[in-house]
Amino acid sequence: MSVDRTPSNPVQVLLARKHLAWWILGVVLLGVVAYVGYAYLPWIVFGLFAYLLGPALFSWYGIFLGPLLLVAIVAFMQYILPILAHPERERVTLSSGPTLDEYVRRTKGEPGATPDSDPDDSSLG
Repeated sequence: MSVDRTPSNPVQVLLARKHLAWWILGVVLLGVVAYVGYAYLPWIVFGLFAYLLGPALFSWYGIFLGPLLLVAIVAFMQYILPILAHPERERVTLSSGPTLDEYVRRTKGEPGATPDSDPDDSSLG
């Protein structure tokens, strides 16, 4: 009669099969490496193209102009081009807060003074 010595607890199974733990660790590390590569590799490749193609296009000035133009082109495509492509799209209006001149005018230029409390004016929060 043979005795079955296979562990029934999942932790004991992992400890009994040490190679399985290495496979799990390998899959997790592969996922981390894939994520980092997916997140950062395109920018590294773009940077390499900028440093390799810049000097080819602009002589030795291209070492500096290549990356600068790359950043300018990418920023233009991300921020300006969508606005130019859809000018009728609703834009966010930004309101400016109180300026330093308004603050000085309210405190009357006295050091340590606080602005007057005016119930009608809510611009100075």
